[in-house]
Amino acid sequence: MHPFTPSYYVRRRSAVKCAITWSLLLFLGFCNFAFGNQKLIVISSSEASVYQQAVRAFEQGVAQSDLLSTYSLNHFQLDALKKNNKLANAADGDAIITIGSAAADYASRHFTGIPILCGFITRNAFSAITSKNPGNPTISAIFIDQSFNRLLNLASLLREDQSPFKIGLLSQSTQAIKNLSNQTNHSDKDMLVELATLQAGNNPMNVIKPLMQASDIFIVRPNTSLFNRLVAKLVLQLSMRYRTPVIGFSKNYAQAGALLSLYASPEDIGVDTAKNLEQWLAAPETETPEASEGRTFSIVVNPHIAEKMSVQLAPEKLKVDLRRMEEESF
Repeated sequence: MHPFTPSYYVRRRSAVKCAITWSLLLFLGFCNFAFGNQKLIVISSSEASVYQQAVRAFEQGVAQSDLLSTYSLNHFQLDALKKNNKLANAADGDAIITIGSAAADYASRHFTGIPILCGFITRNAFSAITSKNPGNPTISAIFIDQSFNRLLNLASLLREDQSPFKIGLLSQSTQAIKNLSNQTNHSDKDMLVELATLQAGNNPMNVIKPLMQASDIFIVRPNTSLFNRLVAKLVLQLSMRYRTPVIGFSKNYAQAGALLSLYASPEDIGVDTAKNLEQWLAAPETETPEASEGRTFSIVVNPHIAEKMSVQLAPEKLKVDLRRMEEESF
C-alpha cells in the first residue's frame, strides 16, 4: 500500500493514539506507585469502643476526601504496637494521627520530625504532653473541650428574662478561667460569669452550693481530677434543689441529671480530625495549625429534667442556632 493513501493515515493515527494511551497509563501507574507509598499512621489508645468509633468516623472522612489517592491508611492499636515491636512500621509514616491521650503521649515521645495530629484529647492533657517537649513545631490537636464562646452562646439560648444573666462556672484555678476568657468574643455586658475554684482539700459543698445559688445556669467542664463522681452527684443534686439548669460535658452527664450536655461525640471527633488533616496536608508549606477546639459538636437534652424545670428544648434547633451564631461571629 502506498504510504500516502487514506488507509495508511488511519492506521498511523491509530498507532499514535495507542502509543499515547500506553504512555499515559504508564505515567499514571508511576504516579500511583510513587504517591501510594506515602502513609498515614493512625494510633488509637486502646480497643475501647469510643476510640474505635472515632477511628471509623475518621477513616470515613478520609475516604470521602482525595487523600487516599495519595496516601495509604495504616491503623495500629497502642498496646499491639508496643507488644509486637512495630515501631519501625509506624515510624515511616508521613503523618501520625493519634486517638486518645495515651496514643498522643506515645507518639510525641517516639516520633520526631513527623507531623502529629492528636484527636480525642483535652486541652489539659495536650498541654501536659507538649510541656515535656516544648517547642515541637510538628504537633497539633483537635480538643474535645468545647470553646468558652460556644458554651456562652448555648447558655444565652436558654436565657429567659434574667437581668443580669448569671452563669456559674467551676474550675481548679483562676488561670484556667483566664485562658477560657481569652477564647470568647462575647460582648453582652448583661451576661455575667460567676467563677469559683475547687482545689484539693476544699469542701465541695462549701464551694459549689453558693455558686449554684447565685447562678441562673451552671456550666460543668471536663477535668481529669476535679469533676469526679462525688462532685458530679453533688452538682446535680444542688441543680434540682435550686432549679438551676446544668450544662454538662458528656452524654452521660445529661443522662445522670443535667438539663443538657454540649459535647464532642466520637463521631464528631473523627469528622473534625479528618477535615483538619485534609486541610493540613493540602498546604504542606504552611506552618502546623494551632491546636484548637473542634468545629463539630453534639447536644443531648434530658427530657425528664426539662419537664421538671418547665423548659422546652429541641436539640437540633439548638445546634442550628449555635452554628448560625458562630458563622455570624466570623
